[in-house]
Amino acid sequence: MSFIRQTNLILNIFSSYKSELSGLTGQVSDLISTVPSQNRKLITTHESLGYLEAKFGLQVLSTIIPDLDSSNEISPAQLVDVIKVIEDNNVKVIFIESEAPSVYAETIVTETGIKAVEGLWVETLKEGQKYPEFLISAVELIVENLRNTD
Repeated sequence: MSFIRQTNLILNIFSSYKSELSGLTGQVSDLISTVPSQNRKLITTHESLGYLEAKFGLQVLSTIIPDLDSSNEISPAQLVDVIKVIEDNNVKVIFIESEAPSVYAETIVTETGIKAVEGLWVETLKEGQKYPEFLISAVELIVENLRNTD
Protein backbone atom coordinates (compact mmCIF):
# COMPACT_ATOMS: atom_id res chain seq x y z
CA MET A 1 0.00 0.00 0.00
CA SER A 2 1.36 3.40 -0.91
CA PHE A 3 2.08 6.09 1.64
CA ILE A 4 -0.79 8.25 0.33
CA ARG A 5 -3.28 5.37 0.57
CA GLN A 6 -2.08 4.56 4.10
CA THR A 7 -2.41 8.21 5.08
CA ASN A 8 -5.93 8.39 3.66
CA LEU A 9 -6.89 5.20 5.47
CA ILE A 10 -5.59 6.57 8.77
CA LEU A 11 -7.39 9.88 8.23
CA ASN A 12 -10.66 8.06 7.48
CA ILE A 13 -10.32 5.95 10.63
CA PHE A 14 -9.53 9.07 12.65
CA SER A 15 -12.53 10.93 11.24
CA SER A 16 -14.85 8.02 11.97
CA TYR A 17 -13.58 7.65 15.54
CA LYS A 18 -13.79 11.40 16.14
CA SER A 19 -17.46 11.31 15.08
CA GLU A 20 -18.08 8.36 17.38
CA LEU A 21 -16.52 10.23 20.30
CA SER A 22 -18.59 13.34 19.56
CA GLY A 23 -21.72 11.23 19.73
CA LEU A 24 -20.45 9.69 22.94
CA THR A 25 -20.23 13.11 24.55
CA GLY A 26 -23.89 13.66 23.76
CA GLN A 27 -24.85 10.24 25.14
CA VAL A 28 -23.01 10.89 28.41
CA SER A 29 -24.57 14.33 28.72
CA ASP A 30 -28.05 12.89 28.10
CA LEU A 31 -27.55 10.17 30.71
CA ILE A 32 -26.28 12.57 33.37
CA SER A 33 -29.11 15.01 32.66
CA THR A 34 -31.52 12.37 34.03
CA VAL A 35 -29.99 12.76 37.50
CA PRO A 36 -31.52 15.59 39.55
CA SER A 37 -28.88 18.27 40.10
CA GLN A 38 -29.00 17.87 43.89
CA ASN A 39 -28.07 14.18 43.47
CA ARG A 40 -24.97 14.74 41.32
CA LYS A 41 -22.57 14.38 44.25
CA LEU A 42 -19.88 11.70 44.19
CA ILE A 43 -17.53 10.15 46.67
CA THR A 44 -15.07 7.74 45.07
CA THR A 45 -12.10 5.66 46.05
CA HIS A 46 -9.65 8.06 44.42
CA GLU A 47 -9.60 10.99 41.99
CA SER A 48 -10.40 9.33 38.72
CA LEU A 49 -13.67 10.90 37.65
CA GLY A 50 -12.57 14.51 37.40
CA TYR A 51 -13.33 14.53 33.68
CA LEU A 52 -17.01 13.87 34.46
CA GLU A 53 -17.00 16.74 36.92
CA ALA A 54 -15.32 19.19 34.56
CA LYS A 55 -17.36 18.39 31.46
CA PHE A 56 -20.71 17.07 32.67
CA GLY A 57 -21.54 18.72 35.98
CA LEU A 58 -21.06 15.89 38.44
CA GLN A 59 -19.49 16.96 41.73
CA VAL A 60 -16.63 14.86 43.07
CA LEU A 61 -16.87 16.09 46.66
CA SER A 62 -14.16 13.90 48.09
CA THR A 63 -12.05 10.86 47.51
CA ILE A 64 -10.93 8.27 50.00
CA ILE A 65 -7.38 8.22 48.68
CA PRO A 66 -6.50 11.91 48.27
CA ASP A 67 -4.68 11.66 44.95
CA LEU A 68 -3.36 9.17 42.45
CA ASP A 69 0.19 9.58 43.77
CA SER A 70 -0.79 8.63 47.32
CA SER A 71 0.03 5.28 48.70
CA ASN A 72 -2.89 3.08 49.59
CA GLU A 73 -2.43 4.07 53.23
CA ILE A 74 -4.47 6.96 54.56
CA SER A 75 -4.68 8.43 58.01
CA PRO A 76 -7.63 8.27 60.41
CA ALA A 77 -7.91 12.05 60.06
CA GLN A 78 -8.36 11.67 56.30
CA LEU A 79 -11.13 9.12 56.89
CA VAL A 80 -12.82 11.51 59.32
CA ASP A 81 -12.62 14.26 56.68
CA VAL A 82 -14.34 12.09 54.09
CA ILE A 83 -17.05 11.11 56.59
CA LYS A 84 -17.62 14.79 57.39
CA VAL A 85 -18.01 15.63 53.68
CA ILE A 86 -20.55 12.81 53.33
CA GLU A 87 -22.56 13.97 56.32
CA ASP A 88 -22.34 17.70 55.51
CA ASN A 89 -23.47 17.16 51.92
CA ASN A 90 -26.02 14.40 52.52
CA VAL A 91 -24.23 12.10 50.08
CA LYS A 92 -26.04 8.79 49.68
CA VAL A 93 -23.66 6.74 47.51
CA ILE A 94 -19.96 5.95 47.45
CA PHE A 95 -18.48 4.48 44.28
CA ILE A 96 -15.74 1.92 44.73
CA GLU A 97 -13.52 1.43 41.72
CA SER A 98 -12.83 -2.16 40.77
CA GLU A 99 -9.11 -1.45 40.55
CA ALA A 100 -8.82 0.11 44.03
CA PRO A 101 -8.69 -1.40 47.52
CA SER A 102 -12.02 -1.15 49.33
CA VAL A 103 -11.00 -1.54 52.97
CA TYR A 104 -11.32 2.20 53.67
CA ALA A 105 -14.61 2.40 51.83
CA GLU A 106 -15.95 -0.39 54.03
CA THR A 107 -15.03 1.64 57.12
CA ILE A 108 -16.81 4.70 55.72
CA VAL A 109 -19.91 2.65 54.88
CA THR A 110 -19.98 1.26 58.42
CA GLU A 111 -19.62 4.73 59.94
CA THR A 112 -22.14 6.55 57.73
CA GLY A 113 -24.60 3.99 56.41
CA ILE A 114 -23.91 5.26 52.90
CA LYS A 115 -24.67 2.88 50.02
CA ALA A 116 -21.53 1.35 48.49
CA VAL A 117 -21.57 0.70 44.76
CA GLU A 118 -18.87 -1.62 43.53
CA GLY A 119 -17.90 -2.55 40.01
CA LEU A 120 -16.95 0.85 38.66
CA TRP A 121 -14.15 0.50 36.12
CA VAL A 122 -12.32 3.79 35.59
CA GLU A 123 -8.71 3.03 34.76
CA THR A 124 -8.64 0.00 32.51
CA LEU A 125 -10.79 -1.50 29.83
CA LYS A 126 -12.12 -4.99 30.28
CA GLU A 127 -10.80 -7.53 27.81
CA GLY A 128 -12.23 -6.85 24.36
CA GLN A 129 -13.92 -3.64 25.47
CA LYS A 130 -13.60 -0.41 23.51
CA TYR A 131 -13.47 3.05 25.04
CA PRO A 132 -17.06 4.08 24.16
CA GLU A 133 -18.44 0.93 25.83
CA PHE A 134 -16.15 1.50 28.80
CA LEU A 135 -17.34 5.08 29.32
CA ILE A 136 -21.04 4.39 28.84
CA SER A 137 -20.86 1.43 31.22
CA ALA A 138 -19.27 3.58 33.93
CA VAL A 139 -21.69 6.46 33.43
CA GLU A 140 -24.72 4.15 33.43
CA LEU A 141 -23.61 2.65 36.75
CA ILE A 142 -23.14 6.12 38.24
CA VAL A 143 -26.41 7.50 36.87
CA GLU A 144 -28.42 4.45 37.95
CA ASN A 145 -27.21 4.88 41.52
CA LEU A 146 -27.46 8.68 41.74
CA ARG A 147 -30.82 9.09 40.04
CA ASN A 148 -32.95 7.89 42.94
CA THR A 149 -31.00 8.78 46.06
CA ASP A 150 -33.54 11.10 47.69
